[in-house]
Amino acid sequence: MRDRSQDRADVDSSNKAKVKKDKAQDREGHMYKNNNSSAFFDFRQSSSRATDGITKASKGFLSKITRGGSNHGKPHHVTDDGDYVVQVLNKPLIEQTRLTRIAQSYDDCKDKTEFWMPALPWRAIDYLNGKCEEEGLYRVSGGVANVRKWRRRFDTELDINLLDESELYDASIIASLFKEWIRELPEDIFPKDAQHRITSQLPTEIPDKGFVPEVLRRELQHLPPFNYYLLFAITCHLSLLLEYQHKNKMTLDNLYRCFNQSLKLDGRIFYTLVGNWRLCWAGCVTENDYLVKEYDYLKHPYPQFIQDSLAANERAISSSEGSAPPANDTFTPEVQRPATSHTLFSQSSESDEPFITPVKKNNRSSSDVTGLSPMRFNSSPLYRGPTSNP
Repeated sequence: MRDRSQDRADVDSSNKAKVKKDKAQDREGHMYKNNNSSAFFDFRQSSSRATDGITKASKGFLSKITRGGSNHGKPHHVTDDGDYVVQVLNKPLIEQTRLTRIAQSYDDCKDKTEFWMPALPWRAIDYLNGKCEEEGLYRVSGGVANVRKWRRRFDTELDINLLDESELYDASIIASLFKEWIRELPEDIFPKDAQHRITSQLPTEIPDKGFVPEVLRRELQHLPPFNYYLLFAITCHLSLLLEYQHKNKMTLDNLYRCFNQSLKLDGRIFYTLVGNWRLCWAGCVTENDYLVKEYDYLKHPYPQFIQDSLAANERAISSSEGSAPPANDTFTPEVQRPATSHTLFSQSSESDEPFITPVKKNNRSSSDVTGLSPMRFNSSPLYRGPTSNP
């Protein structure tokens, strides 16, 4: 017969075995937990490394996926140009124009903008004028890697005819590059002091459509031709976008929001230049003076009309006894500037008919001129058919 001490011994032995078993289970559970945690940590590390590798390998491909409808099935590799430092596109407007202008003389250009504008904005406008019906233009980013690629190309190649680039499949890339170029110009296209002279004489509200303050036209006329023709071309392009607002959804308000930070124009000036574009431009009166300086810089012989003007000034000085001679290196307003291939609309109290400057004579045929951009006859606000109202 078992006594109580034996029963207690059996219970103690049973309890000890149970505790030992529980500890072993806890230890196994702890090891399982640690092993799984370690395995998860190793998986995260290896997964992270694998992801990094995939990201680096596919950076160019993924950056090509945009909202444009024309890029399906065209995954081009894009080199990361993030470390590239521009050498040309960050220079002041005049210096950049001299380095990249499309035409080196008036005789070589179809339109004076080819001489007075840098290549990048001219080519961008030339390309984007054909994309004005696209919804989302200037509101959809072209992608950082894509923009950097074309910025580097323009900075190193200086001039690229974008219409010949078959790999350029998304207009948003050039739209983003164009806005970035305007924003990063070291100086204002329309200087602040000139804008202040205009706005100080304007009412606080936006001018009515069809009205252009004379002070605005006068300040535009006295801009250097580098500024004049660049602003002329940019606002021409924006005016063309406005003409297609029923398709691209770019109202005047939307255009102002997109370009306010880049162009740095007072709202009243912007609305007038874009909304009443054809009524703002009456010619650049400083052009001849700057043209002499440019030909001196290029070490080119003066065009014939410049030589004729200089000779006329000399004759006027020698024959005007007792009268004050004109300032050095200046031209009288009556001197005929070389004609352009575009149409300028001038306000006149006598007639509402537009003033047409004749096409500049050169070795090109008329068919070459009609395809010109940024002032393209068949695609800009400058052109109106024979049955259209100006």
